[in-house]
Amino acid sequence: MKHLLKFIFSIIAFISLNGCSNDNSNNSNPNSSDCATTDPCRGASGCNYWYPTELSDEWKWIVPTLPGQTTDFRVRIGQDTVINGNTYITSSFVGGTFLTFFNDFCWIYGFRMTNGDLHEYDPDTNSSWLYLPNNPVVNQSWTRQGEEWKVVSLNYSLTTPICSYNNLLKVKVTDSNGDYDYVCFGKGLGIVAQQDQSQNITMYLGEVTIH
Repeated sequence: MKHLLKFIFSIIAFISLNGCSNDNSNNSNPNSSDCATTDPCRGASGCNYWYPTELSDEWKWIVPTLPGQTTDFRVRIGQDTVINGNTYITSSFVGGTFLTFFNDFCWIYGFRMTNGDLHEYDPDTNSSWLYLPNNPVVNQSWTRQGEEWKVVSLNYSLTTPICSYNNLLKVKVTDSNGDYDYVCFGKGLGIVAQQDQSQNITMYLGEVTIH
């Protein structure tokens, strides 16, 4: 459950990312012809981002609980906000049963660099850090929120209860205690699944609306 909470935090953080108005970033995002889709199993072929971040994009993730039972939560990209002269996009919990996870573990500001890399921003400390490179390579690693993120595959295949995926970006997330899990990203879809250390699926994408 500890890693599940971290993963939910990661989801919210990721979908919060957009353009920042400082010199090393921009406000560009893929337009609707690039990334638009409502298919949770397949991202748009023209989308170049591992996680699109258009206004009103919405995701629903399914969390298996007991055998034969699931719960879920939805998050939607909201209006831009300006902090210290920089423009950020925000995200918000809009439904489901995991509101506690959103309140306890999310941050809601971020920006995309001109090279497509996604960064988080903390207004309390006026600091930012890498969330996900847009052109990752295998064995690339970085530190995020005291955890090591490391790319372990760029062509991972996975079948969830509703979709079969190929060519996923798979990242190993290791905390300060050495515990780890995996997060899988689909091009044009964002996070499609989380796996525990035994690679059992502990969360998966159920619905998506990308504009």
